[in-house]
Amino acid sequence: MFVPFESLPESARLWVFQGERKFTSEEITIISAQLQLFTQGWMAHGMPLQASFEVREGMFIILAVNENFHQASGCSIDDSTHAIKAIGNLIHQDLFRRDQVVFRLGDKIEAARLSQLKSLHSAGVWNENTLTFNTLVADKKQLQDYWLVPAKNTWLKRYLVKEEFTH
Repeated sequence: MFVPFESLPESARLWVFQGERKFTSEEITIISAQLQLFTQGWMAHGMPLQASFEVREGMFIILAVNENFHQASGCSIDDSTHAIKAIGNLIHQDLFRRDQVVFRLGDKIEAARLSQLKSLHSAGVWNENTLTFNTLVADKKQLQDYWLVPAKNTWLKRYLVKEEFTH
């Protein structure tokens, strides 16, 4: 059963999917309509899941379940994967790519392939303090507290030059 995202508890379990590029307004309409339908009927072992979604920064889809109500099962998580893949097909984007990182530069949102990070770092475009979107948040509390974090506080620190941490 769909519920407003704001009504979910801080413990609500999250899955974050990232677009290859910013979504157009038409794509956001498609995403919202498809996820509204999906979350209304999403079930685990015949029990309705209290679920919601949010499109953030025009580039991220956040799917959420209140597991205090009913827990998501392996099969229900598979169902959500299929739903997200179907949405990706409708909007012609792979929402499961893991070779791209999204970060904020001033008031702009930029995306780069992981293979580009070292050269972006050398060019001074991306560094240890660059605010990076943390797509690994696992619940709504983490989303509130750790959604946008400096690169040095994420797994991306391996792409930073080691000398930066010696001062």
